[in-house]
Amino acid sequence: LNAGSNRRSAASFYLPLDRVVRALALIQEGQEVPRGGVGAIFLRKPYDQLGRLGLTPDAEEQARQRFPDDTGLLVVESVFPLGPAEGLLQPGDILLTVNGEAVNGFVPLEQAVDGAVGGTVRLSVQRGGEALELELPVQDLHALSPKEFLEFGGGLLHPLSIHQAALGVVPVQGVIVARAGYAMGRAGIPDDAVIDTIDGQPVQTLDHAEALLSSQAQGAQVRVRWHSLYDPRAQQLSVVTIDRVWWPMQRCARGEGGSWPCTHSPAAPQGTPRPVANATVTAEGPKAVRVLAPSMVLVDFDVPYPVEGTGGTSFQGHGLVVDAERGLVIVDRDTVPHRVGDLELTFAGSVRIPARVLTVHPIHNLAVLQYQPSLLGDTPVASASLLPGPVERGAALWQVGLSGAGEPVYQEVRVTRIDPTNLNYPRVPTLRETNVGLYRVDDYVGTVGGVLADRKGRVVALWASFPYRSGKDTDRMWRGLPIQIVVDTLAALDSGEPLRDLGVELGRVPLADARDRGLGVERARELEAHDPVGKQLLVVRRVAAGTPAAKVLQGGDVLLAINGQPVTFFDEVEHAAQALSVDLRVLRDGQEVDLTVETIALDGMGVTRFAVWGGGVLHDPHYEVAYQRGLEPEGVYVTWYFGGSPNPRYDVYASTRIVAVDGQRIEDLEAFLRAVEGREDGSVVRLTLSDLDGQESVRTLELDLAYWPTRVFTSGEEGWTVE
Repeated sequence: LNAGSNRRSAASFYLPLDRVVRALALIQEGQEVPRGGVGAIFLRKPYDQLGRLGLTPDAEEQARQRFPDDTGLLVVESVFPLGPAEGLLQPGDILLTVNGEAVNGFVPLEQAVDGAVGGTVRLSVQRGGEALELELPVQDLHALSPKEFLEFGGGLLHPLSIHQAALGVVPVQGVIVARAGYAMGRAGIPDDAVIDTIDGQPVQTLDHAEALLSSQAQGAQVRVRWHSLYDPRAQQLSVVTIDRVWWPMQRCARGEGGSWPCTHSPAAPQGTPRPVANATVTAEGPKAVRVLAPSMVLVDFDVPYPVEGTGGTSFQGHGLVVDAERGLVIVDRDTVPHRVGDLELTFAGSVRIPARVLTVHPIHNLAVLQYQPSLLGDTPVASASLLPGPVERGAALWQVGLSGAGEPVYQEVRVTRIDPTNLNYPRVPTLRETNVGLYRVDDYVGTVGGVLADRKGRVVALWASFPYRSGKDTDRMWRGLPIQIVVDTLAALDSGEPLRDLGVELGRVPLADARDRGLGVERARELEAHDPVGKQLLVVRRVAAGTPAAKVLQGGDVLLAINGQPVTFFDEVEHAAQALSVDLRVLRDGQEVDLTVETIALDGMGVTRFAVWGGGVLHDPHYEVAYQRGLEPEGVYVTWYFGGSPNPRYDVYASTRIVAVDGQRIEDLEAFLRAVEGREDGSVVRLTLSDLDGQESVRTLELDLAYWPTRVFTSGEEGWTVE
């Protein structure tokens, strides 16, 4: 029976049918298939090695006579701690007989122990030339195979199996992490970790683990001691944050017919208020560093379900406190790409508290976070001083940021260029900075993020990481994002009004090129006077599908004026676009054309509702799908999927949209949920998919609701809830 292969060597492995035939016969007779073991692993070794292990010439001669066509015998390779063979067998023992019958292979040994489950077997061995007669208990191997598991925080725990014990040569006892998942993974607990204690209590069984974990409140931090299966002497300590929202906690046991029915674990108790913690802030260096130190925080963001096309599940970066009284912090979106996740802020490298994502800028690399200032006690936290306005080329600034350990890092730098963004398009629609000039500096130092500030510590730019596509991979560049964007974003938050946008990606074109396109002399003189240094005009590169601008603007249109005023800078367009509509004059095909364009409101909330269906993560198409791919916001976007679930099994992959269910077109997530509501387990759903090029195809997906139930997450005032 083909049992495995090695692709690198084109080798295949085959399992002899001796024990397969036995098992088949017992199953056909309606009987159980007994499987026994003595807690030891045997290997076959040739006679030349057996002689070095102490096999006597007489014993070798007898074995060769009994088995003239064979070349070796079985030898004990290892003995399971606390198993039946411990204290009886030793590595290097040469097996001669079982129950008085000579053996030279695995099949007769297995026949003997399989037929003696719960009883004993007699083994004759030679150890260093000495003959020994041993009687060993035979244990039931089925009892050493897990029949249940516990789902917790997106991970799986179950009793240690005999197969895993054999790999680590450890006792067949305790609870092992089969999959770390979200909660244990973000705490640094790996797959194949054996849990020793939870909250200081020993964990010996799955009952212990479930009782200790379910007794903790949502969000509680629990100390877990563990060791690797392959390094049992190196115990580790991790702090696990209890998660009962993103993932269910349930106990599943093997049932009839191969099913694994689950029951929910006891509900989490009410939590206690988080204690107040205090820290001191000390910093050495130039004035800018000392001034900014009380405003800098380390940001950690963990993602249970990647949404909006974002890859990765764990992010770290630098945050800047801009309002200490309200607890407002700014950070780049390469650290906090969206609102689906768990957020923690570390102050002064000493105090870590939770926070929430207040808003993500819809088009710029910026997010605003909020924490509870009361949790910091007397920790000296200060609002950073922001200095909006243009920064000249050659300006001397201080780059101030944090290392991955939260230590201040700084370097004196000089602005070398102010570059308009022209990043490669990402393979999957996600944040791509546009419509802004970024500050490039010389000789900057590596950080997880920071700011650019003047010598007094006044911030002129957010030193941010900008992801972009590089070949098949995603790379990152570091630039300064003008602080004026932060000021405008905070003003919009205070007013309660959403940010507005034209829905247009703009580029720069030299004034000379615009003349070649038909720009008149008088208009050229007017625009040159507006930007005498750069002499660059704005040109339409791309228009977001489904926006009013898509009906009136075209790629290649050169912007000449907005609301009657000359326009050559990105921020002029962005500020004017905060009105409900703008009047544009553009150069199109050598002619000046006047247009009125309605703007669109972008609330900065991103995805506020998503579903896990068929093992895929679905939500309404995010803005970047229309902005970068020119696709109408129709259907539901498949942003991610779980391996082994129906989605990939039936070729429903990420970065596609489901636009119809059983032939009926759907507009959004709510329409999709109505269309699939009430479907039974095992039923087939016909899906019409549309890829990122707009090409449609049809797939049929068979539901597996037992293992992949539908869950819908909604963001509210109290955080995320699930239904």
